[in-house]
Amino acid sequence: MIDMAFLVVQRFILAFFLLHGWIPLGPLNDVSAFGAAPELVSRYQAMFGNTHAFLPVRHGIVPNTAHVILHFATLTAFLSAVAVALR
Repeated sequence: MIDMAFLVVQRFILAFFLLHGWIPLGPLNDVSAFGAAPELVSRYQAMFGNTHAFLPVRHGIVPNTAHVILHFATLTAFLSAVAVALR
């Protein structure tokens, strides 16, 4: 039972991490705001402009490498949990 609850929570976290910046989730995020707010883009550039990034810029903002590693680690943790639960 606890294994299934853990997997459900892991699925939610993984889905949220993978989709929160790309799919509109109503009041939980505002994907369209990224393209509409030049001051946000300039603020992000000031804060994160010197960080390493390998993905293309989207609406003036690009996720840095550490952010991508966090998403990859979450995916790896989820797949590991599935493998353990299916044993």
